[in-house]
Amino acid sequence: RPIVAAFVKTHKGGNHGIAYNLVVANTGTRPATRIRLSCDPSKLRRAFKCPDQVPFLDYIEPCFHPDRAIPLIVHGESVSNSFGMTSDDPRNATWIYEASFPVAITYFDLSGKRFRSEVELTIRDSDSFAGGRWA
Repeated sequence: RPIVAAFVKTHKGGNHGIAYNLVVANTGTRPATRIRLSCDPSKLRRAFKCPDQVPFLDYIEPCFHPDRAIPLIVHGESVSNSFGMTSDDPRNATWIYEASFPVAITYFDLSGKRFRSEVELTIRDSDSFAGGRWA
């Protein structure tokens, strides 16, 4: 069956900031169709560094729009989308570092059977699990 997961992955990191991607992967053995992500807007808002002025919001909000679906992910494949950044510069800081929020994933197999799972997305450098890495 398809098994769909979502996670935040570092796109590029440096001394002053980290850019992130939201990755949606099918780790199961069958294709997944009509994949949708949803989350409580208030919980998402609490993860923003400055909720009144969110850089890159135009890339983030569509990921959770109810009319937006990923048509198909075959087994072993993934898709990604720009997902903001953490930064020393407040004008570029989308997220509070290590903020997390729950996301529901709904999807179907090729026969039309519906599946639902929940994951906790955490905004953290995925290139280093304990906070250290060589520059």
